[in-house]
Amino acid sequence: MTGPEMLDVLTWRDDLSSWTSVERAPANNKEERRKADRVAEEILQTAFENNLDADLELLRGEVEDIILEGIDITGAPVPRSKGKRALDSNFLYDLYHLDFVGGLGYQRRGRKPKRLEALEKLFQRQSGQGFILILTINVRDTLREHVISYLHNLRSELGNEWDWYIERKEGEYEHQLKIAVPLFLKHHAEAAHFDCTFLPPIGYEGHEGAHLVHFVCLFRAMGTVFPTRSVQTRADVLALPLIKCAEGTLRLSSLQHPKFSLERCREILVGCCEEIRAVLPNETMQPSSACD
Repeated sequence: MTGPEMLDVLTWRDDLSSWTSVERAPANNKEERRKADRVAEEILQTAFENNLDADLELLRGEVEDIILEGIDITGAPVPRSKGKRALDSNFLYDLYHLDFVGGLGYQRRGRKPKRLEALEKLFQRQSGQGFILILTINVRDTLREHVISYLHNLRSELGNEWDWYIERKEGEYEHQLKIAVPLFLKHHAEAAHFDCTFLPPIGYEGHEGAHLVHFVCLFRAMGTVFPTRSVQTRADVLALPLIKCAEGTLRLSSLQHPKFSLERCREILVGCCEEIRAVLPNETMQPSSACD
């Protein structure tokens, strides 16, 4: 996914051979449809002006629908895919950049939220092909009670030392998403034979004050018959800190799990990008500053 300025593609152009952009195409609102059509035209214009048009494929519709169905609203198939039927075709992407600015999802009668279904389906689509997932989620959704219930259900496996996450207040939902999203992805990825590595989530304020949480996840296809057990354990994922970004500067959030350990975090992040490791202070954080 990319915006009309294609800032992500322009930033990564030296590392990408081709890319597929998805632009919404609302069917029931003419004004929203015209607005989406203009954005699609701007994307194509930006690509042309920057000599990127030859390597760009543009699909129309909701990205979660395209992942689930394998085609966009015009019936166009996903370009980098193989298989006779769109419904069960395999995708061949190395990188996904999914921007769920509307939140993780909304309840549907008798069915789970479509975005959660799409994330599950993505591991089936990518079977045998490792990939990187960059996922940005708005904290605005109607799923908080389900997220808390999910964490409660994991309590017997995770231990009560992580109850701090369950007990977060209304304005601290990002901390619950911080662990629920990676654990959800980890469960489905390992079942689909992927080894998972997660970087510390980043919270920041986006367009028009939207409160967002940004995840970066690496999935390696292991070629195993039975579900995979990742080198990075659940406890490692829970121990990752929440990082905040403000005015382009990364820093540790002042609110962390009471047992947050810089030493353990450094061990988990061995080999991680320098920008993330540089956020960790040299001195040991005291409990009073780790949890306010």
